[in-house]
Amino acid sequence: MINWLTLVGIVVALIGLIITLLQVWKRPKLEITPISEKSYFYPKCQFEKEKIREPIGTALEFCLTIENRGRGEAKVKHYYIKIQDIFEEFIEIKHIERMKGRIESFQTCPTARYPEGKTVYISSPPKELLVNENDIITIPAHHRFLNRNLYFHIEDNIREDKELIECDLKLSYGRREAEARFNLKRYVDC
Repeated sequence: MINWLTLVGIVVALIGLIITLLQVWKRPKLEITPISEKSYFYPKCQFEKEKIREPIGTALEFCLTIENRGRGEAKVKHYYIKIQDIFEEFIEIKHIERMKGRIESFQTCPTARYPEGKTVYISSPPKELLVNENDIITIPAHHRFLNRNLYFHIEDNIREDKELIECDLKLSYGRREAEARFNLKRYVDC
């Protein structure tokens, strides 16, 4: 009788071990590669009858490659940003700006050259970006998204004398996180 109970215990333990190993084996593993030379920040401005008003925050544009080196699908549901000179800790970004590429036309803040601000037109890259209606990025196993852009809005205005900001972007998927450091340049209209 003891031999059967021992054998059943060993079989149950082995089955539990196999299930755990399969779950670990199928875990996703994301890696972020920043493309800082194509990452920008610029003021988001309020408009009234096509005239620019004061800035209402800052748009952050992260250009990156995301690769899933794991064997399971990754669903990114939470986004965190830390800007070195502004936030001491990571702040959670509640949503991604839904757009196909950088805003096709946006108005910059007034400058000495353009006292009313200037409308800048930018062509959109392919609309393959990753985000669905729930702001979730889904990345299949062994898949890579090359040179994609993620857009976030923060309510803080970045000082005008800042030409470059250092940002840490953290993507949270399941119980895991992937993090990368970016240098965002101020987008300058020519």
